[in-house]
Amino acid sequence: GDYATRQAALDRLAAEQPQVTPLEGGVSSKVELLTYPDGRRAVRKDYGIGPRGPHPANAEELAAQVLDAFGIRSPAVVRLNDHTVLMEFVDGVQGGESGVLKAPVAVKNSREGRLLGLADAVMGHRDRAGGNWMRVGDGIVPIDNGNAFGGVGADTSAYGNPFANYLMTRDTWKKNVDLPVGREELAAIRRRLQGLRPQFLRLGRLRSFTDMMGRLDLVVSRGIL
Repeated sequence: GDYATRQAALDRLAAEQPQVTPLEGGVSSKVELLTYPDGRRAVRKDYGIGPRGPHPANAEELAAQVLDAFGIRSPAVVRLNDHTVLMEFVDGVQGGESGVLKAPVAVKNSREGRLLGLADAVMGHRDRAGGNWMRVGDGIVPIDNGNAFGGVGADTSAYGNPFANYLMTRDTWKKNVDLPVGREELAAIRRRLQGLRPQFLRLGRLRSFTDMMGRLDLVVSRGIL
């Protein structure tokens, strides 16, 4: 459903008392599965008070909205405190090997995979390893976005992300790339992204917003629509 609706439902769920089960695999955060009396589930991620401050939790909160603006299925996120987020549980199969920046050719070359690569590229999000996306039905769902909004300016900081590499080399953006969106859809995505500016501003991440829009402009100027 609509992201705001899912987020509001998750916010209401946050007020309830769940059963807590620790989950393995969290490298930079404490990850727990929350199971509520009615059977609903959610995931709580606590990044702790580290050297990056609230950035990972900010990134989780903002990236979920950016992915939604691109029309990509992703779990809704609500903020619990500076360093902790609650997100929807994704019932699927881990996409690949944790920590390994690889994805099957058929998946990353699909329209859905290329659209995810475009979103990750503009967010400067390199960390789309096998444990950071899920197979759900016949599609994919990105998770774990605490490392989004890396780099500065219009750089290629997402290089190494298996979904985004079709757009860039280590040092530059590729030219004449066939983009997974047409002009009308791109215009709609851009409008939705512009609508997120107040969210970035609220979290003190206006520079990340400016960098994101700059990367989008650069990719589009070099791509084929």
